[in-house]
Amino acid sequence: MTSAGHGYRISVKNYIDHRWLADVRGAELRHTPEGSSVLLLPGIDQAGLMSLLRRLHDGGMEILRVECLSGPIRG
Repeated sequence: MTSAGHGYRISVKNYIDHRWLADVRGAELRHTPEGSSVLLLPGIDQAGLMSLLRRLHDGGMEILRVECLSGPIRG
Protein backbone atom coordinates (compact mmCIF):
# COMPACT_ATOMS: atom_id res chain seq x y z
CA MET A 1 0.00 0.00 0.00
CA THR A 2 1.32 3.46 -0.79
CA SER A 3 1.53 6.14 1.85
CA ALA A 4 0.27 9.70 1.58
CA GLY A 5 2.19 11.70 -1.03
CA HIS A 6 2.95 8.67 -3.20
CA GLY A 7 1.39 7.92 -6.51
CA TYR A 8 1.95 6.47 -9.94
CA ARG A 9 2.36 7.78 -13.46
CA ILE A 10 1.35 5.38 -16.23
CA SER A 11 2.08 6.07 -19.89
CA VAL A 12 -0.10 4.32 -22.46
CA LYS A 13 0.31 4.24 -26.23
CA ASN A 14 -2.41 6.20 -28.06
CA TYR A 15 -5.09 8.41 -26.59
CA ILE A 16 -7.50 6.82 -24.15
CA ASP A 17 -10.83 8.06 -22.84
CA HIS A 18 -11.46 9.46 -19.34
CA ARG A 19 -13.85 6.56 -18.69
CA TRP A 20 -10.83 4.34 -17.95
CA LEU A 21 -10.33 6.37 -14.77
CA ALA A 22 -13.95 6.86 -13.72
CA ASP A 23 -13.57 4.79 -10.53
CA VAL A 24 -10.07 6.00 -9.56
CA ARG A 25 -10.37 8.84 -7.04
CA GLY A 26 -8.16 11.85 -7.78
CA ALA A 27 -6.84 10.43 -11.06
CA GLU A 28 -5.92 12.73 -13.91
CA LEU A 29 -5.57 11.94 -17.60
CA ARG A 30 -3.36 13.93 -19.96
CA HIS A 31 -2.78 13.48 -23.67
CA THR A 32 0.69 14.19 -25.03
CA PRO A 33 1.51 15.82 -28.39
CA GLU A 34 3.25 12.54 -29.34
CA GLY A 35 -0.09 10.70 -29.24
CA SER A 36 0.14 8.87 -25.93
CA SER A 37 -1.82 9.17 -22.70
CA VAL A 38 -0.42 9.81 -19.23
CA LEU A 39 -2.43 8.71 -16.21
CA LEU A 40 -1.56 10.40 -12.92
CA LEU A 41 -2.73 8.42 -9.91
CA PRO A 42 -2.12 10.11 -6.55
CA GLY A 43 -2.56 7.96 -3.45
CA ILE A 44 -3.68 4.75 -5.19
CA ASP A 45 -2.73 1.56 -3.38
CA GLN A 46 -1.04 -1.35 -5.12
CA ALA A 47 -4.25 -3.39 -5.35
CA GLY A 48 -5.94 -0.50 -7.17
CA LEU A 49 -2.90 -0.06 -9.40
CA MET A 50 -2.85 -3.74 -10.34
CA SER A 51 -6.58 -3.67 -11.06
CA LEU A 52 -6.19 -0.69 -13.39
CA LEU A 53 -3.18 -2.23 -15.14
CA ARG A 54 -5.15 -5.45 -15.68
CA ARG A 55 -8.10 -3.51 -17.14
CA LEU A 56 -5.80 -1.57 -19.47
CA HIS A 57 -4.10 -4.78 -20.59
CA ASP A 58 -7.37 -6.64 -21.04
CA GLY A 59 -8.69 -3.67 -23.04
CA GLY A 60 -5.81 -4.02 -25.49
CA MET A 61 -3.91 -0.92 -24.33
CA GLU A 62 -0.13 -0.93 -24.76
CA ILE A 63 1.39 0.17 -21.44
CA LEU A 64 4.63 2.03 -22.15
CA ARG A 65 5.77 2.90 -18.64
CA VAL A 66 4.76 2.69 -14.98
CA GLU A 67 6.52 4.96 -12.49
CA CYS A 68 6.18 5.01 -8.72
CA LEU A 69 6.40 8.61 -7.57
CA SER A 70 7.13 10.08 -4.15
CA GLY A 71 6.19 13.61 -3.23
CA PRO A 72 3.77 15.79 -5.18
CA ILE A 73 2.75 14.46 -8.58
CA ARG A 74 3.69 16.58 -11.55
CA GLY A 75 2.77 15.94 -15.18
